[in-house]
Amino acid sequence: MFKIGDRVIGNERASKCYSITHEGWTGTVVKVSEKGNYITVRDDYYSYDTFSVKSICFDLYPTDTPSTDRLMELL
Repeated sequence: MFKIGDRVIGNERASKCYSITHEGWTGTVVKVSEKGNYITVRDDYYSYDTFSVKSICFDLYPTDTPSTDRLMELL
């Protein structure tokens, strides 16, 4: 289950369900539904855009380096 602040990337299912949040699209989780089956994600490039999507269509983004948002929180 995702948590607020997780960085996610669209998987193959995302391209079948959505046109904007497609496979390879990245965003940050800003809300998680009670059951965890839906998440609201903020676009990593246009921070004012948010989308409510099925969590099954997204994976955790590989964490080789912390996201810029996370770095700012630490400072």
